[in-house]
Amino acid sequence: MHQSFKQKLATEIALLANKASGWHFSTVHVSAEQFENFSMVDMARRLETEAPLVWDVIGHLLESDSLRAARRSHYKNTTTTSTTSSSSETSPWSEEDEYWAQLDDDLAGPPAEGATDEPPSKCQRRAADRNVTLLQIRCVIIVSILLNTTNKCCNAIAAIIGMLCHATSAPELVIELLSHIRISTSTTAIHDMVSLLSSKSYRKLRLLAKTLLAALAYDNFDMDFKSSQPTVGKPEVTLKHTTSVLALPLLHVVADDLKCSAELWASDPMNP
Repeated sequence: MHQSFKQKLATEIALLANKASGWHFSTVHVSAEQFENFSMVDMARRLETEAPLVWDVIGHLLESDSLRAARRSHYKNTTTTSTTSSSSETSPWSEEDEYWAQLDDDLAGPPAEGATDEPPSKCQRRAADRNVTLLQIRCVIIVSILLNTTNKCCNAIAAIIGMLCHATSAPELVIELLSHIRISTSTTAIHDMVSLLSSKSYRKLRLLAKTLLAALAYDNFDMDFKSSQPTVGKPEVTLKHTTSVLALPLLHVVADDLKCSAELWASDPMNP
């Protein structure tokens, strides 16, 4: 029975790691649409549907403390009729709220059966909702590690986190650590993806500019490269001046709308 259970888990992971699952991010064929269309919520729903046994096992292990899980469930399922509490649900979550909610969660036990306790506070209910979301994210990360370990090409989450590390200028040592844990792609793979996406973006901008259906906005800015150390023999100015260009597509404009531009330019008194 134990061997059969392990085989069922392995089968679900193997099927998910297949290329047909759609979670293979090739560093040499990656596109911006793959990052734009990726959704953690959608991935969680698919994992729960396509690998229910793996999802249930991981979810159960993440909530091994039955007392705490029961109390969180009580907080989540209990509602309040107070108008003030209902209107405050949209207020932003603060670290202080989370601290006191977790402290109360650690100290108190589950509600006794048949007890008529006071409704849980706003912090407790919001902490329960937040915990459900965090558990879902953790399940996705754990399953992603299993998928990437089974098939290194099944790296959707790793590619997303790798690009996030690059965008936030994370140290390479941190990226390599995450790569060894299978949570992120390697620095080499990240650089390959950035180079490929940059070249594709460059070609799209050139094609957009050729249509004449884009407005160009120029911006002059300065950058100070303090890492460059000038010497007496080789003086160097660390302040660099450069210009950036932003191409803005003109919405609801077609080429025929611009046919009058030649006549306007010909009749312009400023035309030499």
